[in-house]
Amino acid sequence: MEKAEALEVEVKKRFIDVVKDFLDKISRSERETLELLCQHDKLTTNEISLKLKKIYPQVSRDLNSLKRKGLITSTRDGRKKYYKIKEEYTTLFVAVFAADYAMEALSSAIDRIRSNPDLTDKEKARAVDYLLENFDKRLQNYCAEKAEEAINYVLEKSKPQKTSS
Repeated sequence: MEKAEALEVEVKKRFIDVVKDFLDKISRSERETLELLCQHDKLTTNEISLKLKKIYPQVSRDLNSLKRKGLITSTRDGRKKYYKIKEEYTTLFVAVFAADYAMEALSSAIDRIRSNPDLTDKEKARAVDYLLENFDKRLQNYCAEKAEEAINYVLEKSKPQKTSS
């Protein structure tokens, strides 16, 4: 059992490193664009510009950068060019952004507890422990669901395609 727990801890550490590395390689603006694309099947540059309230040239630069990095694809439909996240990255991006938001929310909640003048240091410590215990359970459930989705996706894509003869 100790080996399994040690392996699980190592896997979690590596995942966190991968998430941090990924987030360090994209700009805040590119991240906002990816987050928006995670919420929609496909969008044009103009639609992204309007939704993010950013000027068209900035959105265009971000899209070109994300495309060069191999994270998104584009297709033409007449005069419109649509962008979307590459299919193989959709679940990963959702998990990465969710984990990052979760860490920001957790950090903010801990700061609120620690800055509460009505609590003693001991009460603050208990409140933080309670928060972490409940937060961890919910996050584990969410991540387990997303992991299953990712595994099923990869297994489905790995199956040889049947060809008719």
